[in-house]
Amino acid sequence: MADDIEKRRIEALNSLADWSKWAISIQTLSAVGITIAKSAVFSIETWPGRLLITAVVALLISVIAATLLVGAIPAAIQNVAKDGKTIELTESIYENKWQDWIRFDTLAFIEHAAFLVGLIALVASVALG
Repeated sequence: MADDIEKRRIEALNSLADWSKWAISIQTLSAVGITIAKSAVFSIETWPGRLLITAVVALLISVIAATLLVGAIPAAIQNVAKDGKTIELTESIYENKWQDWIRFDTLAFIEHAAFLVGLIALVASVALG
């Protein structure tokens, strides 16, 4: 039974890592693409320009949170099982912490919320521009 729980937690951590890796790639390319595409008509004094800045900053915040999360997952997987014994096994994968400071659920929330804000700001910038 414990092995099954450990396997499911490792699978959940791997799924979280996979999502975060994709998010890092997509958001980085989006931020660069937005900046290049809009550089000719970029003005902070207009709403589309302000929204574009908001989109780029939000996507970069999301990339940072995702990067921290991806970097912390190997240690969390290592802590699930060591020599057949469970160590530091938490109820949820999201209770793990990055550098014993910030929980995975907080990093995942920042990653997803900033991604959503970035997408909304991007769509609004394009719609108004």
